[in-house]
This record gives sequence, C-alpha cells and structure tokens, in this order.
Amino acid sequence: AAASAGSGQEPAARRMTVEAVRAYVDPNGGHAVYVFRCDDGSGDWEIRRRYSDFTQLQTRLGKHLEAHPTVAPPPKVYFGSASTGTIELRKPALAHYLTSLINHFPPDSSHPPTP
Repeated sequence: AAASAGSGQEPAARRMTVEAVRAYVDPNGGHAVYVFRCDDGSGDWEIRRRYSDFTQLQTRLGKHLEAHPTVAPPPKVYFGSASTGTIELRKPALAHYLTSLINHFPPDSSHPPTP
C-alpha cells in the first residue's frame, strides 16, 4: 500500500539500473562508442557515449567526488583504445561507473553537482 500523506513514511525510491548492451567502433572517427540501457522503473532508454565523455564528466564532477575516490571511470588506455579487448573490459566498468554516480548523486538529491 502507498504511504499516506502525513504518515511519516517516504515513498519507495525508484532504482535506476544501467546495463552495457554493446559497443562499436565509429567508422567515421575510429573511436569506440559505448551503448547503455538505462531503466528507472517507469521506462528504459539507451544512451551512446565515447570514453572521453566519461573522463570529461569525471573532471566536471571533480570536487564533488573527492571524498569518494572509488567513483571513477576505468583508466585511460593510450594505445589500443578501440581494440576489442579494451572495449570489452570497459563496457562493464563504465556501466559500474554510471551506477556508482547514480547512487552517489540520486535524481532527487538536494545537492546535485553544478556544471
């Protein structure tokens, strides 16, 4: 049963899930593109991002994550970043990174990071 107004009970928070569904090498740029399925319980959608998008996000979040050094994308690879082996290792690591960020900055957070 749903919590009634004034009952002191908070409604159950939706649980966001992120799953790495595939990755491919962009034929125009030669870089890897990672595809994730996100689901918040009310629907799901896909996002496509390059590894550099994650490192830029990490830089922008900087001081907000200082107390949580385990919330980080996988390390940069200087050679072979578009290789099958690197891509397959990064897919679950990037999904874990996104999930960690969601848990650290929930959608209803009263102090979301500023851009």
